[in-house]
Amino acid sequence: MLIDKLLRFSASQSLAGASGTASTDILDLGADRDMTALGRPLYVVVVLEASGGTSPTLQVIVQTDDNSGFSSAVALHTGPALAQASNRVQIIPIPHTNERYLRLTYTQGGTSPTATVSAFITDSPQAWVATADGI
Repeated sequence: MLIDKLLRFSASQSLAGASGTASTDILDLGADRDMTALGRPLYVVVVLEASGGTSPTLQVIVQTDDNSGFSSAVALHTGPALAQASNRVQIIPIPHTNERYLRLTYTQGGTSPTATVSAFITDSPQAWVATADGI
């Protein structure tokens, strides 16, 4: 699967600590915010590439706002705090109600949690398969 940089939230982004960390990239949906791909729904795919710490968890929140600074961000989806395991994939449907900008916020739990994540938008989440490097 090819991943477009303009549809990517994070590319091997390192996370450390329990506080909310915003995704490296934000998506600008522009004036036309039709969140369908040729009539198909779109999804956020979050891939946990590596993790560390004691009993680490990761919660992903999809946020939207009318400005790129996210000064009045609204949560569109707040996922559960899932136990971290390498190559864990989380698929989140994107609601049709949103403002101009989208980003993800990652919140970790546990003792001294660390993680590396990648996240992007796709219309074919079932085609995504996480594999080890070099394959």
